[in-house]
Amino acid sequence: MKSNYTNLDLLRSLAVLSVVAAHLWHGCVDYHLLPYSDVTNQFLHNLSFTGVMFFFVHTCLVLMLSLHRSPEKNSVRNFYIRRAFRIYPLSWAAILLALTTGLTDAPMNAIHAAGVKGILANLFLVQNVVRSVPSILGPLWSLPWEVQMYLLLPLFYFALRRFERFLPSFWFWLGATALALICTSQTLPRAFHAAVFPPMFIGGMVAYQLLYRQSEAAQRGFGARRIAAGLWPFFILALFAVQGILMGWQSFESQIGTLIDSCICLALALAIPSFHELHARWFVRPAEQIAKYSYGIYLLHVPALEIVFRAAPSLPLALKCLLFIVVTAVLSFAAYHFIEHPLIQFGKQLTGGVGEQATFSKREHPVAATKSAISTAQQTDSNQTLVSIITPVFNAARWLPQTLDSVQAQTYSNWEHILVDDGSTDGSIELIEKVAQRDTRIRLMRTAKNGGPAVARNLAIQSARGRYIAFLDADDLWLPEKLARSVDYIEQNDYAFIYHDYRHISHDGELVSALIRGPEVLNMRTLHTRRGTGGCLSVVIDRTKVPDFHFPLNYKLLHEDFCAWMSLIRDGHLGHRLPVDLGRYRLLPKSRSANKLNGAYNTWLIYREVSRLNLVHAAFWWLQYAWNGFWLYRLARPR
Repeated sequence: MKSNYTNLDLLRSLAVLSVVAAHLWHGCVDYHLLPYSDVTNQFLHNLSFTGVMFFFVHTCLVLMLSLHRSPEKNSVRNFYIRRAFRIYPLSWAAILLALTTGLTDAPMNAIHAAGVKGILANLFLVQNVVRSVPSILGPLWSLPWEVQMYLLLPLFYFALRRFERFLPSFWFWLGATALALICTSQTLPRAFHAAVFPPMFIGGMVAYQLLYRQSEAAQRGFGARRIAAGLWPFFILALFAVQGILMGWQSFESQIGTLIDSCICLALALAIPSFHELHARWFVRPAEQIAKYSYGIYLLHVPALEIVFRAAPSLPLALKCLLFIVVTAVLSFAAYHFIEHPLIQFGKQLTGGVGEQATFSKREHPVAATKSAISTAQQTDSNQTLVSIITPVFNAARWLPQTLDSVQAQTYSNWEHILVDDGSTDGSIELIEKVAQRDTRIRLMRTAKNGGPAVARNLAIQSARGRYIAFLDADDLWLPEKLARSVDYIEQNDYAFIYHDYRHISHDGELVSALIRGPEVLNMRTLHTRRGTGGCLSVVIDRTKVPDFHFPLNYKLLHEDFCAWMSLIRDGHLGHRLPVDLGRYRLLPKSRSANKLNGAYNTWLIYREVSRLNLVHAAFWWLQYAWNGFWLYRLARPR
C-alpha cells in the first residue's frame, strides 16, 4: 500500500511488527528455544492485541478516506467490490498454504475436526460467527471482524457526512463503549463480548472527522498548531506501553479491559490529526515499505516461522531469527506482487477506478475532491489529460503576448488557460479578451479587488477543470515541450507534484542565464535551505493526490509559493525534480522578488513564524539558504 500520509505508514508498521514479535516469541517457546514465562506471555499478548487495535483504527480511517474520494454514483457497490479483492485473495492463498503444507500455528487435529464447514468458514472469513470453528492460521482471527466492519462502514460514513456539524463519531464511540461495557458483564454469555470491537473501529471514524474538520479550517485560512513530527513515534510507543501497564493481567473481554482499550483507541484517533508529517527519508522509507507489504507480513510470518524452525533446527537462535526475517520478507514480497497487487488492480478495473491510494491531504475538501475526480475523465480524443494553466495578471500587457504565445506553442494540446486579472489598468484585459476570441481554451476571470497573486491563483484553481494544474506568471515563458514532458514525467512516476529546471532571462528577453536546477527531492530541509523549486513556473500538481491545493492567504509575508510548497510537504507530498530545461523566468527591476534584502528578511520571518523553527534551527537553515542563494543568483544572472 502506497501512502503519502507517512504517519499512518509508521502506525501500520509498528502494529504489524508487534504481532510478529509476539508470534516469534511463542514460536521459540513451542520449539523449546526459550523458557515459557507468564509475565512475558502476558506482556506480548497485550502488545500484539494493541497492534491489532491500531490496525482497526488505521483501516477504518483509510477506508473512510477512500469513501470520501469516491464519486457518489455506485460508491458503495464499488467499495464492497474493491475490499473483497483486497482482503480475500491473499487470505485464501495463506489458507491454502497452511492446509497443503501444515505450516500453521493452529492444531491440525482441530482443523480436521472442523471439516469442510470449518474450511468454508475460514475462506469466507466468518469463523467468528460459526460455532466451534478455529482459524486455520492464527492471524486470521482478526479478519472476520474487519470484514464485518466493511459491511457497516458506508452506513457510518454517510451518517457522519449527514450530521458532520455535531461530531457524531465521538457520540458513536461513546455509545459503542457503553454498550461494550454492558455486554462484557460476567452475567451475559461470551457471545456478547464481541461488542468490544466496535469502539476500536469507531476510533478511525473519529480521526477521519477530525481530519475533515481540520481541512475545512485550513481552507478558511485557519491553520491549527500541530505537534512536532519527531514525537509521533514516541507517542505510538507510549500508547503501547500504557496499554500494557494498565491492562496488566486483565482480559480484553473484561469490563476494565474494554474501557482501557476503547480509551487507547480514542487517544490514537485524537492524536492522528495533531502531529506534523514525518519527512526524514531514513525513517519514512522503511515504514513505507513495511506498510506496503504489511498484509502479507501479517498473514505469512507464521508459515515463515514454521519453515525456519522446522528446516533448520540446529542453527543458533540469532541466525534463526535473521533467517525468519528474510523468509517473511520473501514471502510477503511475492504475495504482494503476484497475488495482492494484481487482484487489487483487477478490482479497481471492475469498478472503473483509476486506482485507490491510501493517501490523504489533511486540507482535502469534499467539493474539490469530487470536482477533481470528475475532471480526471475530461480528456481529448488523443487521450491527453486536461491541464489547467493558472496565470495571475496585474498590469502585464507588455509581457502577456509572449506569455500567451508560449502557451499556445505547446506540443501538448489539451489545456485550458485561466488568466485572472487582479485590477489591471494598462490594457491587459482587452488583450486577453482579444486572444480568447480566437482560442476558446483561454478564459478570463477578474478579482473583486486587487488582492495579490495568491488570491488570483486561488480563484483560478477553484474554477479549474483539469486533473493537473500548472502555474505561469504573466511575464514568464515556457518552452514548447513544457507540458508534454511534465505530464509524461508525473504520470510515469505517479508523483503528487514535480518541478523542472529553467533559466533566468533579462527584462527584454535578450540575455539568458545559466541553468537553474532544483534539488532532486523537495523535502522540508531542501525547501528551507535551497528554496526548492525557485518559482511557480516550473511546478505541476496532480489534483487527484492533492485535491484542495491552494496558496495560503493568512501569511502577511512575501513568498506565498514557499508557504504553499511547505503545506504540500507537511501533508506528505514530496516534490520531485524533472531534470529538463523547460522555462524562462523574467527578471524585472521592480518586481516583488527584486529586493533581495527584503526577501531574505521575509524568509527569516517565515522560518520563525510559519515554519516555527527554533532560533538555532532557523539560523542554521537560513544561513544555508543565504549562501546557496548568493551563488545561485550570481551564477544565474542573465549574460
